[in-house]
Amino acid sequence: MKQTEVSALLKKLTLHTLLLSLTLKVTAQTDTVLLHEVLVTSTRTPIVYQDAARLVTVITAKDIEKLPTTSLNELLENVLGVDSRQRGVHGIQSDLSLRGGNFEQTLILINGQKINDPQTGHHSMNIPVELSEIERIEVLHGPGARVFGGNAFAGVINIITTQPKRNQATVHLSAGQYGLLNSGAQVSAKKGNFQGSAAFNHKSSEGYTENTDFAINNVFIQSGYQHQLLEVYLMGGYTDKSFGAQSFYTPKFPNQFEDIRVKLAGFELSYGQQTKISVRGMIRRHHDRFELFRDSAPTWYQGHNYHMTDVYSMDANLSHKWKSFTTSIGAEFRNESILSNVLGTDLSSPRPVPREPNGIFTKSASRSIGSIFLEQMFHKNRLFFSGGALLNYYSDYNNQTFLGLDGALKITEPISVYCSVNQSLRLPSYTELYYKSPTNLNNTNLKPEKALTTEIGIKYQTLPMQTSVSVFHRWGTDIIDWVKTSPTESVWQTVNFTKINTLGTEFTTQINLKSMIEYQPFNNLTISYAWIESSKYSENYISYYALDYLKHNLSASISGKIFNSMGFAFQANYRHRAGTYTLWNFETNSPIDEKSYKPFTTFDIKLNYTWKQFEIFGQINNLTNVTVIDYGNIPQPGRWIQAGMRIRLTA
Repeated sequence: MKQTEVSALLKKLTLHTLLLSLTLKVTAQTDTVLLHEVLVTSTRTPIVYQDAARLVTVITAKDIEKLPTTSLNELLENVLGVDSRQRGVHGIQSDLSLRGGNFEQTLILINGQKINDPQTGHHSMNIPVELSEIERIEVLHGPGARVFGGNAFAGVINIITTQPKRNQATVHLSAGQYGLLNSGAQVSAKKGNFQGSAAFNHKSSEGYTENTDFAINNVFIQSGYQHQLLEVYLMGGYTDKSFGAQSFYTPKFPNQFEDIRVKLAGFELSYGQQTKISVRGMIRRHHDRFELFRDSAPTWYQGHNYHMTDVYSMDANLSHKWKSFTTSIGAEFRNESILSNVLGTDLSSPRPVPREPNGIFTKSASRSIGSIFLEQMFHKNRLFFSGGALLNYYSDYNNQTFLGLDGALKITEPISVYCSVNQSLRLPSYTELYYKSPTNLNNTNLKPEKALTTEIGIKYQTLPMQTSVSVFHRWGTDIIDWVKTSPTESVWQTVNFTKINTLGTEFTTQINLKSMIEYQPFNNLTISYAWIESSKYSENYISYYALDYLKHNLSASISGKIFNSMGFAFQANYRHRAGTYTLWNFETNSPIDEKSYKPFTTFDIKLNYTWKQFEIFGQINNLTNVTVIDYGNIPQPGRWIQAGMRIRLTA
């Protein structure tokens, strides 16, 4: 960094330090948990991880604390089978997909509640939860429609927040290149049967190149009550995010800008043990102001795009445990609506946009989704079986039924095999249905996309080692994508592909090196590899999303301690993406030709020193400063250095 940049950074750092010093700080030490004992939600009734007849990846709080990542997007980038394609780093915007699907086909949950945005999947990761507030993340590889309903097409990511176990307070502060500042505070309390926590986080940067500055503010509050068989949980969150969106959606007009606000609130009430009933509900509102021209708009520009989506959902689940069986029945209702000046059909009377003096909503759309489900689980000795059906009602489409079967057999104590057959479906987003611009053409006649997925796998699970290998095949029909017919064409249109078939295999192994060889510096080693091949049977289109996927993805991470107080973590990620992108000539403002994505490897490293309740850390992302292209024509940063501190106090 230049001397002027360093001086400005130090001034900002000093100011933030003075502000944060007014708040107590503490981060609780994560309790040691054996992954075998963790409950996962791949079925309607949570089951122990080792009994799951599906491939589920679990990232614990201890894993998160060690790894050299600063946002949820970057963390998931190194998880088996997850394709995290970033337009903006540090949590600005990331499109998550699983097993060769696209970002619209992955369902995102917070504590089991769906937070996908019906406007576009680009907004599904606008989450008011920081890494320090996460207890674990469950990644269900493959469809989960019969459990979670539509949009659980190619996989599910469930983010589970930490429940307070003691009275504590936490403050953290870090800074880095490009004017990066990350500060936050968290307070937690537990008394008797009551518990609660509140967290605030601010992150900002001047940007690593033109029009890549950002500012993010997150607030997340949760509370709970537990007494005998009764459990009550409440949560609420707020995100305020603004950022330069350089070429995010089209290189033709690169100087884009976006401002986003998200509010959500949810609850869960459950009672019982052998017979258990649970009721959940959530409200989520998402505001989006998109500026195609941040500065110097041409005369034909009619103004910014304004969108506001509202999602209301409620579900109830009743389960009963028999000797070897568990039966679950339930229902869910969900309403998704949007007000916009671009998406939907014309309003009879325009409405003002909240907090936007120049904004007027002129269009709207709404749809309702209802479902009833039945699931039967059987578990005895070495055999596990789960089968179920979910009947969905759609206000805008034909009703659909999802069927699924999962089975596992424990051959020996550490070795088990499993197989599954599941159906899935996804509704088109409001952007796919209605968005029209100089470079995009909508299609109101889109149909839902469907798929049938089969999978077989084998797991080896002991205390020092957990290994799994799986093979899957997905037959997709009516897959939705933005396409064009030639490289020189500048307009993308949404269509239903006739068919896309996807074949893949995934391998992962986690080894506790310390339990195998005590007197050496390494603790944990994780290696994962995923291979995918997709083929289309349709017209000769150039695909924007559906056929751009990670063909090869190899990840490795290792952590340990140099000595008692000094820890380290190192991770490497090799990505080879299939598909092409339209290379853009910014001087002539015109497309050149279709260009294949080049493979690349990134390295990240983190060092941390802990002394009593105080911790300092430093990390380098993209250590070798390689060129990263997740989406064509969108600049990504090279090497990024940052450092920070934590102070830990527990009452």
